[in-house]
Amino acid sequence: MDGVRLKTLEILDLIKAAGIIGYTWDLERDIVDWRGPLNLLLSPEAPFKSGSSYHNFLSPHNFYKRVQALTHLKSITNEYQCAYMLTLPNYKSCPVLDEGEVFFDRDGQPYKLQGTLTFLEDDFLGQIDQNHSGYDTSTGLPEKELMLETLSCFIDRAIINHQGGAYIALTIDHLEYVVCHFGLQATQTVIQKVGEALRGTIRFDDFIGRSNGCGFGLILKDCDHWGLVRAYQRIAHAIQELKIYEEDHLIEVSVSMGGVVFPREGFTPAKIMTKAERYLFESQESNDLRTAYVLPQASSYFKRSYKSRQGTLRHTDKQALQA
Repeated sequence: MDGVRLKTLEILDLIKAAGIIGYTWDLERDIVDWRGPLNLLLSPEAPFKSGSSYHNFLSPHNFYKRVQALTHLKSITNEYQCAYMLTLPNYKSCPVLDEGEVFFDRDGQPYKLQGTLTFLEDDFLGQIDQNHSGYDTSTGLPEKELMLETLSCFIDRAIINHQGGAYIALTIDHLEYVVCHFGLQATQTVIQKVGEALRGTIRFDDFIGRSNGCGFGLILKDCDHWGLVRAYQRIAHAIQELKIYEEDHLIEVSVSMGGVVFPREGFTPAKIMTKAERYLFESQESNDLRTAYVLPQASSYFKRSYKSRQGTLRHTDKQALQA
């Protein structure tokens, strides 16, 4: 055995070795109970219990493939089956087979999914259609690969101009329930309306993209810690103002957010996104808005530095300073 070096197993090798992963998805709480080590492999540094934490590993295209399966159930059994691509923490893609059943109560309301994930070999890659355009077909927004490139440019510009920026990861909560209860069209409407609301909270030279199946990413130019808190408040207000109806039934929309101020030494674009997503999923567990620097209890009373230039503030921020 002298001179023989053991090859380090990658994440995908470990996942495949685990075999089939079972799950139970509580739609009311949007909590997923994984029967297997998937949480330790896919999300070792962040909570992996909420439905949006799983949607985070699906591109918009693969998310919609799953939605179509959940809205075209087999008669009587309410079973679904679909194959799609899952994005791993190292941004590599892996084909999976998702099989399960949707459970409804006596009133016809969905309350649980029970199913399994089978990680397929790479031979299935060619059999699963993918979107290679880099843009979400539903909203027209850039997807994660283009967002990483754009964030890299924002970081370089921030370093050159000695001005900070911020990245916000945002997910729509309880979207799986919307899928199972209201269907594909209503799900697309919710995502589109949230996207439109977010556009109204950013400046013309900020950036917004579809980071995953249920989420968005916002890159804010010339933004400090105080500006990040104010951005949270603008977004929360914009979402509260949304009124989305499906057959005269109001769909209540809530979001979770996590943010990071950049540049920070050693933080690549991918690490910034991952950090913001980690704070997002931690906020879902504690019901707090988390950032890299701002404490959870930070609010509108968080004072902006006297050195900040008011000329770069939004109109609503100036009003807050004058109040």
